[in-house]
Amino acid sequence: LLLMTQVIAGRLLLAAIADGWGPFLSADNRQLLTLRRFELERDAMILDAETRLDPAEKAKRVAAARERQQQLLDYEKLGLFWDGVKAPR
Repeated sequence: LLLMTQVIAGRLLLAAIADGWGPFLSADNRQLLTLRRFELERDAMILDAETRLDPAEKAKRVAAARERQQQLLDYEKLGLFWDGVKAPR
């Protein structure tokens, strides 16, 4: 009960905070999904262009990079957040 009271008080405080542009708005990491998608595509392109790797190793790494891209797309479709820590099950 004490924790819930503190949570409610904290939310009320945050709702009252204004920076001159408007009230405090809660945020999450959804705005970073596009950037994460670009990073994953860049990583896959760099691996794909790599000429010094053994072809089998290169194919394995590119496949892993593409799998990470697919995981991100799956998270976006499900409305979940990509945080780089939790892997899909």
